[in-house]
Amino acid sequence: MTENPDPRNAVSAGTEAVKDLRRLTNTDPEFVTDLAMALSKLSVALAATKRWKDALTTADEAVTLRRRLVTDDPATHEPHLARQLYGFASMLLVGGIATAQAAAMAQESLAIYRRLLERDPAGFRIECQQATLALTELLKTGGMRR
Repeated sequence: MTENPDPRNAVSAGTEAVKDLRRLTNTDPEFVTDLAMALSKLSVALAATKRWKDALTTADEAVTLRRRLVTDDPATHEPHLARQLYGFASMLLVGGIATAQAAAMAQESLAIYRRLLERDPAGFRIECQQATLALTELLKTGGMRR
């Protein structure tokens, strides 16, 4: 039987990884992708410990980095941006912070997934469905008024 890892340990390890990757990114921009991924994982760990403000700030930074990466190489980084936006919107929803910002992120994620779905139906069908469900849930909870 496997124990569930303590999210506080994940926060500690994630914080150290982000710190190290920030330092590496300052000298070698090739590490920006790794930093964005580490920030994303850290935001999930922070949310698991109910540190919502820190989780949202960290997720926002990860999205910002992903947006920068997409401008340089959309084909490689758009799927990651869509996942990050979906994750951020879901985090807001789970945290009971269903806002217009979450709905906008879910909409953007869905728009990206729809583009990706046109190019690779099998590769992005599930993600597109999940983003659609997240947006529907946000609309139901008042995250966005029509």
